[in-house]
Amino acid sequence: MNDYPPAYLRLRKSDPRYEHEIRRYFQGTYQSNWNFLVSAAQSDLLHAAVQTAKVVESYRTAVERNQRPAEIYFVTYMNYSRLLSGPLLGTVLSSAAALEAFLRAVARAYHERELPKDRRAGGTSKTVLSELSKFDGLPVLAKPAGNGKLGYLFQALLNCQCPPKLG
Repeated sequence: MNDYPPAYLRLRKSDPRYEHEIRRYFQGTYQSNWNFLVSAAQSDLLHAAVQTAKVVESYRTAVERNQRPAEIYFVTYMNYSRLLSGPLLGTVLSSAAALEAFLRAVARAYHERELPKDRRAGGTSKTVLSELSKFDGLPVLAKPAGNGKLGYLFQALLNCQCPPKLG
């Protein structure tokens, strides 16, 4: 059985109260775009692998045809920039965004850990917003180790220093 609220089950999407009931049910809960970002990174990586095979094949074909080195370079560069650079950049950016989203969700959950759901439903408190603002200003990793977002969470959650290999 689905975990939907009873009001949701009684309403159709065309009902004007539908959107209000859905928002009321999920307001104040922890939602993250983590799963979407992970899927996007995996998709970009798969696309990059397929495009890499195409670039290698075009290079191999150019060499077999005894094209001049400048032509081979030009074709390979054009195929790389047109077919491969976007998926590679997307993989890096999606992965970084997924990591940022995950760390921020953890920080928010930590700072709101003692607030009941109905209190969180009223919106983020000024105290939590202040703490999240400090958190958002940190780099993910920083030198010396432990001065970034990861170190912040290690200190807050585990009351210990971030291992040097991670931070």
